[in-house]
Amino acid sequence: MTIVAPIDFSPVTDRVFETAAALADTLRGRVVLLHVVPPSAASGPGTKSPVAAEEAVGAGEQSAARLLGRYEKRLQLDKLSVTKMILRGAPAPQILECCGKLGASFVVMGSHGLGVLAGRLVGSTTEGVLRKAPCPVIIVPHPKLSRSRPAWPEKPAASRPSY
Repeated sequence: MTIVAPIDFSPVTDRVFETAAALADTLRGRVVLLHVVPPSAASGPGTKSPVAAEEAVGAGEQSAARLLGRYEKRLQLDKLSVTKMILRGAPAPQILECCGKLGASFVVMGSHGLGVLAGRLVGSTTEGVLRKAPCPVIIVPHPKLSRSRPAWPEKPAASRPSY
């Protein structure tokens, strides 16, 4: 089982990580921690040249690699199989392509809880993945939208990893 967990370092990231880890533990699967650096990461008021844009994307990738490494170590400590990936491009198409190439069994991703309309409720990236994913998608609600943590089957405390 391959569980793809797109990580964007938003407030819902820890809950996405915990959900993906619990699913991998339960199903004896592997977690693919995926971060997509969008093209807009390099375009901004301070970006004046292609070289500066490339440097900004490179810095974003380095930061993402460092942060993903922390999550990766937590999974390794719990003896779970994990891979980290950093891609460039539009997030939804990159996530979908990754799922197809890896033969993903599940995608676990977060919602940003931006508004009432469906597209805004789960976010445009989440909605795009949800509509076209080749596998089931588990959407982890933004902390503002959920008053309690997801209920997972209880394990004895000694065997339950702490994420």
